[in-house]
Amino acid sequence: MKRRAHQEWLELFEQHRCSGLSIKAFCQENQLNPNYFSKRRRELQSPNPVDSCSPFVQLRSGDSRSAAIAVSIGYVQIKLSPQVSPEWLAVFVKALA
Repeated sequence: MKRRAHQEWLELFEQHRCSGLSIKAFCQENQLNPNYFSKRRRELQSPNPVDSCSPFVQLRSGDSRSAAIAVSIGYVQIKLSPQVSPEWLAVFVKALA
């Protein structure tokens, strides 16, 4: 059996969630033991995983006068100046999709 790092397991869990497959079918395609996959998922996955399969992005409001704009997708966060134009931001978000 191949040893996987924590991040590799998290990526596998995300791939499974986005695949629409059952655990059994996903594990069969990826040569994983379904029981071990489920065990590792319970051990490693946060209680509120980010839904990166969704086309929607979670936004939080704050003090817009001085706060940077933070864009988070999965495990990546990008901070932008609050002076960026709405048009540029729309193009940026569209490019991420």
